[in-house]
Amino acid sequence: MHARSVMLDPELRASENARPLLLLLQRRGMTLVELMVVIGIIAILIGLLLPSMNNAREAARRVTCLSNVRQLTAATLMYAAENQQYLPEAASANTPLESAICPRARATPPWTPYAPDRYVLPSIGALLDKFLKNEGRNWRCPSAPDGSYIREGPDPYAGHLAPNEFLPNYNYMAGKEVFSNAALGGPIAATYMLREWASRNVSGLRMSRVAPTPRVDASRIVLFHDRASIYHSRGNRNIYTHAGDWHYYASYGYMDGHAQGQSYENKQEYLQQMHPAIPQKWFGLNFATALPEQYPSP
Repeated sequence: MHARSVMLDPELRASENARPLLLLLQRRGMTLVELMVVIGIIAILIGLLLPSMNNAREAARRVTCLSNVRQLTAATLMYAAENQQYLPEAASANTPLESAICPRARATPPWTPYAPDRYVLPSIGALLDKFLKNEGRNWRCPSAPDGSYIREGPDPYAGHLAPNEFLPNYNYMAGKEVFSNAALGGPIAATYMLREWASRNVSGLRMSRVAPTPRVDASRIVLFHDRASIYHSRGNRNIYTHAGDWHYYASYGYMDGHAQGQSYENKQEYLQQMHPAIPQKWFGLNFATALPEQYPSP
């Protein structure tokens, strides 16, 4: 009886013998080949998804950028409404590198004369601050690289001593600040289109006198745009120095109050986004006399 009780059924013995193998299989980890296959699949999925994620992120940034430009444009029109329809007479920044007639560049307060018919201009940030009141958030493009936006010091917009400095990511069409260098001409003026920018100045003009040649309506007259071409283009290609076409994009704010994004591929198309040259005088000079090629005969 005892001997029979220790005898196991053959199927039961087989099951008992298989249990260690099953346990071994259950405890066995992935082989190196299997791990490499999984990593490869994950890498492929990331490669497929990453461009879509980057595109979605950039699309969201462009929406924010366009909203900023729209608000800056609205603030400019509110300023004009309070000042007999004159657009702000201002420089586009308060930093010597960007504006030769801003307070920091001249080390003197705004409106200080420094030559016959010439005076220091406050930055556009100083004149629009009362209409924005958001500590400079509208001046920063979310796609701009770190360090491209500067707002520092106790009076960044109009302070004339360090550390006051204001460099926004959006450019006000303040061509007066480059007029002197544009009139001199030369390779730098040609490379960076200083003559084109100066002749398209709107700073200090009465809105009724913003009459480009040839005439265009207010929906074509640019008040603001992205300061640099690299903000929304892959590879950070500078439109002024890059040879050949590239995919560029910028936000624009227009004198009729609307804002929209525009794509372009080179300097010629970039210029076509702007209004034509505007006849005007400043520094005691006629712009058409100093920049004749910008004002073709009718």
